[in-house]
Amino acid sequence: EVRQIHHENGKASSVELASGESIPCDDLVVNADYAHARSTIFGSRNLSRERLLKKKYSCSTFMLYLGLDKIYPDEPHHHIVFADDYAQNVADIQGERVASADTSLYIRNSSVNDKTVAPDGHSQLYILCPTINTRHGYSWDENREAYRDRVLDRIVAKTGMKDLREHIVEERCITPTTWEENGIFAGATFNLAHTMDQMLYLRPRNRMQEFDNVYLVGGGTHPGSGLPTIFESARISSNLICESYGIRRKRVDFASEALSPSFA
Repeated sequence: EVRQIHHENGKASSVELASGESIPCDDLVVNADYAHARSTIFGSRNLSRERLLKKKYSCSTFMLYLGLDKIYPDEPHHHIVFADDYAQNVADIQGERVASADTSLYIRNSSVNDKTVAPDGHSQLYILCPTINTRHGYSWDENREAYRDRVLDRIVAKTGMKDLREHIVEERCITPTTWEENGIFAGATFNLAHTMDQMLYLRPRNRMQEFDNVYLVGGGTHPGSGLPTIFESARISSNLICESYGIRRKRVDFASEALSPSFA
């Protein structure tokens, strides 16, 4: 765990860990949540929470991880349940103040294809519900159980898992507050929102403007969130580091025989 990044003369000089250990650095790559890092670990260069809250943030997610003493073989591996009033559900999420009574859900029932994820005769469900982040003070501690029941009600109503509640033997719940407590600013699990004024090159730069040797990767920098673009942020930052040392990067020839699939 990083406690603070120390810097001098416009460069990061060392990383101080929570253990007290100090690690000197020539260059530094930060893959923490952007706003959380900018408000906590840069010492005198931290940005205030008030300033960061002026930016726009993504939704959060309410998660349930369920261990069941039953398998639902007729339920698909991937299952998406849309809100009955999807437009209102999206409006509620974007408004950031009201957690929709009518929710959309993603359910992963991986045990139907992978028997190693649970003991014999058992299964597990991964349930994701997009919902509001914590910017405007919605109390997830007070509303957690009611929201959890609402999610289970929708699964029972919209899928073939009518007796789901009776077969839950293990359960873990993650709320937007849980995400925030674990280093996700405002519980916004997909980082800065993808609005027109925060997309692509309008996001925080891969090489931080305040430091010559600190680079960002992840969903909070250019080009954006989502796995393909997060990988691209790492490629961009890697190239910038190479260029700072005069290292010419090799370009991959995707048409080469070595990379061509063989169907023999």
